[in-house]
Amino acid sequence: MGKYSKAQQEEMRRQYMEARRREEEEKKKCQNRRTWQIIIVTTIAVILIATLGIVVPTILENAAEDTAETETETERMEPAPSMDELDFSSITLDNYTDTEEITNYVRLNVSYTDANGLLQNGNIVIRLFEKVAPATVENFQTLVSQGFYDELTFHRIYPGFMIQGGDPNGDGSGNAGKTLKGEFTKNGFENNLSHVRGVVSMARGGYSYDSASCQFFIVHNDSQSTLDGLYASFGYVVYGMDTVDAITGTDLKAASGSVDSRPTSPVSPVTIHSATFLTAKTTD
Repeated sequence: MGKYSKAQQEEMRRQYMEARRREEEEKKKCQNRRTWQIIIVTTIAVILIATLGIVVPTILENAAEDTAETETETERMEPAPSMDELDFSSITLDNYTDTEEITNYVRLNVSYTDANGLLQNGNIVIRLFEKVAPATVENFQTLVSQGFYDELTFHRIYPGFMIQGGDPNGDGSGNAGKTLKGEFTKNGFENNLSHVRGVVSMARGGYSYDSASCQFFIVHNDSQSTLDGLYASFGYVVYGMDTVDAITGTDLKAASGSVDSRPTSPVSPVTIHSATFLTAKTTD
């Protein structure tokens, strides 16, 4: 019924991360096979080049230019701010209004059935941190401006862990037609936004660090040990965590067609009716 003890929450989280670990191991095996294929192909190519007496100074020059370009891009990249430099102060909706202008504040208007079986409506306001994960934030803003998230759902709910949504298929299998480079430490990108309660991060497939597209999740309880460095955190809930808490109390069932028997799929839809940008109201 969506209610779990701390021990059950920890066991759910452990099982979830174990499944992720197995996926990552399989991914590494595939990468190793590709690496050996590349080594073999490269070795054959070197032998052919040596046999034919082909000189390759141009290739070396291009490689040097690519290296220089990469170093230049690294020098231009701003370091991500640390946690204590980020402003997590809450806002009130009385001081903000909807706008068509792209801003760093997004309001999700959500309906859900609470633990008492009553249909409720609430707002979740997310502050985006473009310096933490610039490409991720830009992608999220683009999708919001296109109305992509309107009438989609939070399809996966782990009380005590996170709620996940933004899938056009509604079951965790969909994307927005393109994928993103994962902006997190394990993928070679500095991201200092830790997965504490209220942080918003990108969901991705366990098969690739660069498979995130449109699905995102909101951290329900602190989960730094299992998520930091592995997922691209990019925002924080500055209003409406009470709505997130209420959503985790909705009745749950096992996802249809899933081999996972844990109840993580809402019995009644948790719908994102709209995702809109907010701006501070001007004072006369």
